[in-house]
Amino acid sequence: MRPALITSCAKDPYPGYISNNAGPAGMAMAFAHGLLSYSVYKPDRVMDMIPGDFVANTIILGCAAMKEDPLPSPRILHSSSSVSNPVTIRKYFSLVMDYFDKEPVNQEILRNLFG
Repeated sequence: MRPALITSCAKDPYPGYISNNAGPAGMAMAFAHGLLSYSVYKPDRVMDMIPGDFVANTIILGCAAMKEDPLPSPRILHSSSSVSNPVTIRKYFSLVMDYFDKEPVNQEILRNLFG
């Protein structure tokens, strides 16, 4: 399985669920709490991200497919969204800031992410 940058879940166990501060989720949390004020990435570049629950579902489907139709060599599955649902870095951080302006982060979530 070769996923793109894994982000918080889209649906399961609930929208926005994330259990760590790695990748785009960590950057989003850092921006939301004023720990990071800029990004070195070019704002118009597309971020290739995929929700964690989509990755988990792809792994499960891939395992089922291999059981039904085994191959002599490993299959490589890709899981990404940049072609069908491109999001620029500018748009991603704009969405992050809009969200956290309306929905302050629960302190329990912060403790889980940052210790």
